[in-house]
Amino acid sequence: MNRSSSISMLTAAVFLAVSAGVTFAAPAPSGGSNTPAADQQGVVNPYKIDLALAPIKSESDLVNYMGNMPKNSPLRMLSDAGRASFIQSLVFGNKGLGSFNYAVLQNELTPTQIYRVLSLFGMQRTTSLITGAAVTNAADKTIMATPDRYAVPKGGAGVSAPRHDPVQKAFALFQGDNTASFTRPDTAYDSEARARFVNDAYQARLGRFQNPGALGKLSTRDVNLLWHAALEAFSAGTRKTVLHDAELDVKELRKRGKVTPLIRNYMVKSYIKARDFQRANKILAESGYTGSPLPVIRRADGYDDHRPSIMRTDSSKNEVRVENVDLRKYDVIVVATPQCHFVSRAMSDIGKRPDLQSVFAHSLWVMPQDGSYDPGFMQRWNRTHTIMKMVYVYDERSWPMITYWGTPTFYVLRDGKVVRRIVGWPAGGNGKALVAAMHDAGHL
Repeated sequence: MNRSSSISMLTAAVFLAVSAGVTFAAPAPSGGSNTPAADQQGVVNPYKIDLALAPIKSESDLVNYMGNMPKNSPLRMLSDAGRASFIQSLVFGNKGLGSFNYAVLQNELTPTQIYRVLSLFGMQRTTSLITGAAVTNAADKTIMATPDRYAVPKGGAGVSAPRHDPVQKAFALFQGDNTASFTRPDTAYDSEARARFVNDAYQARLGRFQNPGALGKLSTRDVNLLWHAALEAFSAGTRKTVLHDAELDVKELRKRGKVTPLIRNYMVKSYIKARDFQRANKILAESGYTGSPLPVIRRADGYDDHRPSIMRTDSSKNEVRVENVDLRKYDVIVVATPQCHFVSRAMSDIGKRPDLQSVFAHSLWVMPQDGSYDPGFMQRWNRTHTIMKMVYVYDERSWPMITYWGTPTFYVLRDGKVVRRIVGWPAGGNGKALVAAMHDAGHL
């Protein structure tokens, strides 16, 4: 998984220098949405063409696309958590995508892959501004070449005045904080430290707006931005106080008739992440969903909140049983998701090494606590991956020994205690590090 020390924020065709508080925007073309516009030299603005050809230009487009996402969609190159974080950060305006946080793209994808993702929104020409992505081939180098004049205006052209709207200014600063949290040395590979940092930044920047009296005086755009910020903070770490703020925002938007399918969808995902299936079911019912409801969650006899916990589905009863895990039974714990291509690469490489296969026969593969829940898919996965079966984590707080929930991360155990952590699976693999760790733990 890629990490970079570069900290910045991209907002659509806009490069935001957070520290300076000004926005460098691409010239906005005039004319109808399907009519390319020319600048003073008669050159057609390529952003206009890109947007006209993009499949996703609005929230409704996004909902339709996500509901029928193609198997070869560029979004599938992201991990489950990364894809959710990126999609959740999208803010649409009248002319298409208005804002997004690119940190996940930078951390997980190459420039060529980022270009493909952003082409879904007509924003692929901004890829060259994302300077922290790992350049791996000639195509990456070409994309990262000097940006065209529409991406970075010269001589101050396109520089807007500093933001005066308090919420928009605070939102931009919070987005910068959130982006920085992926690369700071104290938060990049410490999930709890990152959660604290992001939530502290959220409270400092935006907490004062999150009350019914203040919300009622704000524009709909500002309330929508606050909702986005609350869910970004909640995504960084499951803090129910932040989810309560998102509920307040939705309540205010509902008064104005502005609750969109996208908002309902991500509130459902947030309640799944919070393991509040009852509230998720309520939103699904209100939105006209007629499928099977999310299951009832029941705790196993003797369940202990302070011990590592997982969820097992009983489809016959539409129930989820929450139970504890005895780590002494395992030689390695792997944080993983089935759709993450880094995980797929690791599984393929491990499967070719008999020395590692013997150890992974005593492994537990756990999915982070996020907004995904698909027991049918999980059952099909586990039928075809007998050694590397996956289970859902119920509550990450019951796993204090897991300090980083990025995928894949390997925790080598001895007598139930972590003796080594190995993060990621680069192109060359991490086999040597795993073998060394297994030797140290006495498993090889």
